[in-house]
Amino acid sequence: MKHLPNTQLTGNMARRMAQQFFVDVAYILSDKQTGQDDYGQPEVETRENEIKCSFTDKPKAEMWRAVADVESIDAEIRWIANEGDETPNKSDRVRIVQHFENGTYEAGVFEIIDIRDRGTFGYMCALRKVQI
Repeated sequence: MKHLPNTQLTGNMARRMAQQFFVDVAYILSDKQTGQDDYGQPEVETRENEIKCSFTDKPKAEMWRAVADVESIDAEIRWIANEGDETPNKSDRVRIVQHFENGTYEAGVFEIIDIRDRGTFGYMCALRKVQI
């Protein structure tokens, strides 16, 4: 008789995966409306959430073919959210600050254009480079 993995086992597997494979550091930038100004325009606060992740600027385009224009995908990112972290949304931005333990890596800012795998082993997002 096969047993289904329990929450503790899958949690341990997720933590081990994060320790071994998620060596990059990024910030998830999400805008939250905090109110309105005197002219009725929304006031927005940008929140930064630091994450340990796996980033690649060579995305697997065939994985995203059904949901996005593969020519617009510039990168992919995968990470496991910490307890209490907000769920990422399309249009949130990602700023990579460390890649392969290189603290001076400058990849710029990316926008999340699609999200896959919101399960135990984390989020996987397709990214598009943002021109600033």
